Amino acid sequence: TTFNCFGQSVFDNHYDYDSLYNGTLCVANTKDGGFVAGDEIYNFFTGYAAILVRKFNCKGDTIWSKKYDLCPSSGEQVSSILEDAFGYILVFGDIHDTIDNNSDFFVLKLNQNGDSIWFKQYGEPDYYNNYAFAIITNDGGYAFVGKSGYTDSAGNSYPSDINLLKLDFFGNLLWEKY
Repeated sequence: TTFNCFGQSVFDNHYDYDSLYNGTLCVANTKDGGFVAGDEIYNFFTGYAAILVRKFNCKGDTIWSKKYDLCPSSGEQVSSILEDAFGYILVFGDIHDTIDNNSDFFVLKLNQNGDSIWFKQYGEPDYYNNYAFAIITNDGGYAFVGKSGYTDSAGNSYPSDINLLKLDFFGNLLWEKY
């Protein structure tokens, strides 16, 4: 549901996707007055999740809707979605690899039509990285904060740290702080 400044409902739409489970995890305004939303699409039969990004106009009508399966043997989760000054859409989140039981942060950059420009993962072996809450920085790059922890070979998990990562416009890691 979208409300105007007086608290009145402007539109109330239900959006569905051909999946067993989905739910909007994040939403952002776009410069054209519309919205962009990021979803996790989970299939209980396969056990894997993919990303769904949807672009809406100011009335809530769907402009486009695209699914991104970033890693076939993984579960993906969206934590943040943004539109930058050039109209690119950035999707931040984490990928859980079911083969090695680790997870990495990711950033997916899309053009205005939802086509992938680039996709990058950030993480270290044996670490799990969750959540990636992002901002656009004054220099046109991106920064995001998340949490990470360590799992040893016996499967024991150790406390989480807060990570802050700074990226340039092209997704190159400039620095990382714990």
